[in-house]
Amino acid sequence: MAPEVAPLADLLDGLGRPVAVTLDQVKNAAGTGVLEGGRPGQLQYPDLSTWLAERKNWNAIPHQFERCGYTRVNNDKAKDGYWKVGGVGGRRQAVYARKDLSPAIRVKGAEVLAADRERRQQAEQELMAMLQAAAPAGQCA
Repeated sequence: MAPEVAPLADLLDGLGRPVAVTLDQVKNAAGTGVLEGGRPGQLQYPDLSTWLAERKNWNAIPHQFERCGYTRVNNDKAKDGYWKVGGVGGRRQAVYARKDLSPAIRVKGAEVLAADRERRQQAEQELMAMLQAAAPAGQCA
């Protein structure tokens, strides 16, 4: 495993292996130690934060996500394939989702990140229903 992959994998584990995540969320957690739900945590990865910020590494970032079990989810409704994360005033960003989930669940996870406040709760409920339906009998999603 490459040196930058282990901290990224640890960070994603610390975030609770979310269904979908953006690079901005990872950068924030790497630099500030913020866990899922905005809780402060001990996850400070200054070396990872620096590696993610260096322009020479930008092409390698998707490959590192792949090695950590995440794949990019394209937005088929946008010409550039990016998701506008954060509602109406959000930025266009790549969204990475867990490879072990179905393509439909990956897209729904990206939609949750891209949903505005009014739609987000409904999108989260739809995602949870999809995860529960996809979970093998006797296991929680």
